[in-house]
Amino acid sequence: MLIDTHLHLDEPWLKSNEQYRKTIEDINANKIMAWGQSTDVDSYERVKKVAEQSEYIFPSFGVLLWYAYEYVDRFDEVRKLAEEALMMGEVGLVDGYLRII
Repeated sequence: MLIDTHLHLDEPWLKSNEQYRKTIEDINANKIMAWGQSTDVDSYERVKKVAEQSEYIFPSFGVLLWYAYEYVDRFDEVRKLAEEALMMGEVGLVDGYLRII
């Protein structure tokens, strides 16, 4: 079994249903365990929906550091999603938060 620990399922090149279908088909056919990365709250919701289509895709929550400024006043929302998530992927928000305190 192959493992991809940092698969961005919300990339600009992966926007059409056909591209998603082929990607998921490949993951399933080759039994590739994939940690589906998110870069912000919206992408986390999309990655969770994609993960419903494969037993091999595991969504992880995270906010890239360069998006962290958008979430400075939304820590309750982010905390809830982080607690709900199976795992953390991008931890820029955590890093940004630690730099503040």
